[in-house]
Amino acid sequence: MTERGLIIIVEENEYDQRRAMLSVESRTMGSASHLIKENPREAKIEIEGFSTPKKTLGVICSLNFSNAGTEEIIDLANACAVRKIPLIVCVSTERDEGVDLQVSALKRNGVACRVTRTGAKDWEGAIGDILNNRP
Repeated sequence: MTERGLIIIVEENEYDQRRAMLSVESRTMGSASHLIKENPREAKIEIEGFSTPKKTLGVICSLNFSNAGTEEIIDLANACAVRKIPLIVCVSTERDEGVDLQVSALKRNGVACRVTRTGAKDWEGAIGDILNNRP
């Protein structure tokens, strides 16, 4: 099977990193690779530093970087938009308390958010949206 491209995972928590990696493998049936960055700033630097056009399918990002992270996610979203790379922010309101204002700020800036009210972040759903071109 040939590799379809790259999905960048932006997450600082090791448990959620593993869940996101497994989601990439299961949703793409092993046809996409992943790259983990621990914060939005690192991911933005990576995307802006692509010297050759890599086949980046999309970026999935967590929302647990504090309020400063909201601005960094918006900066990342702008860098992705310039390169036509879809970005989806995964949020679990059960696990990420007090994120309503952050989610509102992201949506006002045109950032797609996949919010789950209970349980874990929906990494698989976000990857499915990217693969189906629906961020």
